[in-house]
Amino acid sequence: MDALLIHSGELVNVFLDDHPYPFKVNPQFKAWVPVTQVPNCWLLVDGVNKPKLWFYLPVDYWHNVEPLPTSFWTEEIDVIALPKADGIGSQLPAARGNIGYIGPVPERALGLGIAADKINPKGVIDYLHYYRAYKTDYELACMREAQKSAVNGHRAAYEAFQSGMSEFDINQAYLTATGHRDTDVPYSNIVALNEHASVLHYTKLDHRAPAEMRSFLLDAGAEYNGYAADLTRTWAAHRR
Repeated sequence: MDALLIHSGELVNVFLDDHPYPFKVNPQFKAWVPVTQVPNCWLLVDGVNKPKLWFYLPVDYWHNVEPLPTSFWTEEIDVIALPKADGIGSQLPAARGNIGYIGPVPERALGLGIAADKINPKGVIDYLHYYRAYKTDYELACMREAQKSAVNGHRAAYEAFQSGMSEFDINQAYLTATGHRDTDVPYSNIVALNEHASVLHYTKLDHRAPAEMRSFLLDAGAEYNGYAADLTRTWAAHRR
């Protein structure tokens, strides 16, 4: 295989509506560059030349447009503005028969002339998954920053619990402390009071606090440069 074409992903509209579901970037894309909020980006890696990042930069007054990145990592990547999502075809090498596609939209890869057997090839995916277990110093630093943010959130959530707040309000306290929106956390927060902790993936968030607070389980994380923290804690209520 001559190169990998790694796709950040695309927005998907809600059925019969004109607004999209929250965007979640391809994890294999954000492992290369800390671009987590921008769809329609492409990264070409051939192991010889400097990787190329086509960064989606439309002219758009309907939506927020992220500026072209300039950061600690952009010296290592050729960053190219991509004004139109469907303009990537004219930017790629003409010979694409031996380029692999890694991403969530196989039909887009087929439209670009990527061979079907080169779309998310199992051998490549397995290799990438295996070596994600090995973390560089940079990755470990990002994970530590995510942990610090999550710890701040857990402390704020505990204080909210002890003050008698509802699950919904406890979650709001957590998000405020971490600086996240509920669509930005790495997974849906589990904020479970009393018997709700017995539901493995409890994400309902009651708006009313129970008459008696007995226990609190919190499973909630945070993200930094695309790397996640995943913390779970359980507390008993203080008896008055």
